[in-house]
Amino acid sequence: MSGNITNLMSKFGNNSVGVAPTEDVEGMHNADIELENAIQEIVENASNEDNNVNNERHSKDVLALAMRRLSVRNNLNTDERRIENDRKATKESIDEIKVKNNDAYTLKIETNIKCNNINAYPDDLNISDEEQNLAFTYEDTKLYRLIKPLIISLKIGGLFFYPNYKRTQNGKIKKGISKLQMYSIGICFLVILNCLRSASFYTGHNELDHKLFFKSTMSIWWMECSFKAVTFFVACISVDKMRGLFIAIDDVLQEAVIDKYRKKLAKQVKVQTIKIWMLAIINIGGTVYCVFGPHELSDLFNLSLAPLPVDFPYLVPFQILNVFMHCINVMVALFPLGFYTTICFLLYYEFKELHENFAKDISKSGEISKNLEDIRLRHQSLSKCVEKADAIFSYYIAVIYTTNLPLSCVVLYNMIYHQLHISQTLLNCFWCVSVLVQSASVSMMGAIVNAQAHAPLTDIYSIRVLSASNEHQLQISMFLHKLTGSSIGLTALDMFVINRPTILTQTVFSPTPLSMISPKQ
Repeated sequence: MSGNITNLMSKFGNNSVGVAPTEDVEGMHNADIELENAIQEIVENASNEDNNVNNERHSKDVLALAMRRLSVRNNLNTDERRIENDRKATKESIDEIKVKNNDAYTLKIETNIKCNNINAYPDDLNISDEEQNLAFTYEDTKLYRLIKPLIISLKIGGLFFYPNYKRTQNGKIKKGISKLQMYSIGICFLVILNCLRSASFYTGHNELDHKLFFKSTMSIWWMECSFKAVTFFVACISVDKMRGLFIAIDDVLQEAVIDKYRKKLAKQVKVQTIKIWMLAIINIGGTVYCVFGPHELSDLFNLSLAPLPVDFPYLVPFQILNVFMHCINVMVALFPLGFYTTICFLLYYEFKELHENFAKDISKSGEISKNLEDIRLRHQSLSKCVEKADAIFSYYIAVIYTTNLPLSCVVLYNMIYHQLHISQTLLNCFWCVSVLVQSASVSMMGAIVNAQAHAPLTDIYSIRVLSASNEHQLQISMFLHKLTGSSIGLTALDMFVINRPTILTQTVFSPTPLSMISPKQ
């Protein structure tokens, strides 16, 4: 028994009271068992009178050791409680930090949404489309700031808006109608109603004279305006069209690249804005002159008041209303052309900068100094921007081609085969020039985007591939396949891409329908 107690004393006797032993948990458990065995041995020998003296002495030692052990246990429990409390406090601090970080991430998300850096969000954060719609504003995009005068013009014409998203009391996001959207709906309603009104032109008896051709000209033009208004309304209300174009371009634009052509683009924006407003003012002023001017012209424009008869006694209020409708149609007809031209210029400048940098990076020996993958990926991003632009302008281009061709035929036929007054001839010449300029502008701007998008093809063949690694050769092959594959550019309802051969085809075959028309014998 004394040996057991001696071993226990040697194990615990050197530890000061209140200091936890340094052995591990398993060692402490074994020591507790030895201590219990020693106490049990004292109890069993308590009945032996010969060992009473020694037993009493050892009992005191064991009890003292037990008290010391209990004190150590208490201190250990106290330390464990302190550690547990510290751990809980640390966990609460960590939770607070996480909450703050989440708030910071939320703020970052909202900021990034406004800046359109959608791809910069953390992958583990689920941002709903409704949240993105709520936080998105066109005014925070680079593209909006670059072409702001044109956007304002589009808003005046009822061709640009953004749906109003609001958070309800229950926390859900609801899509509403903004003031600009209501204005755009009103414009669409008026131009469509005006187009449908043209059906009354052909009621009753109509002779094949210059009056019938005037009615046909107005009908085709009104139909063109109504299609343009609907096209831009659908583009603005659809998340993946107008908004998708602004986001895609904003993700690609780099300040270092923009600075190289910022002045040129700003000049183009001013020129396009001034041009469309001057054409609109000239057109509206000419219409006022035609409606209230010489009878040779006023008699023609009174035909557009149908279903009112030309001999209606109170025509002046309706003539004023007709001029007002003409103002709306002029804005709807001209303002999209300025927007289309500016977007094409922007894409042209971006592709041009990429091509020039790509050509500079290729040395005379055929070695490329920069990573070809970065160039290829940037070209791919610009191609995606062209696809986003085509999602809007493919309908616009199709409307231009399908209405301007018959419109030019009608106007030219009227000029050639009818004896018109000089004022009527000048009016038809103005219409013919407007049609040709609009068609030529759409074709030329689409062609320069297509040509510049494929421009790196002239330099990629200069790269040496014999000494290139397999990865480098793969990048060259992928880039070459992109440039020689499907044509990159704007289309007419995906039927054909607007390129230089398209301009040649239009030039050659545009007079064909006119040559097939023979005058009435």
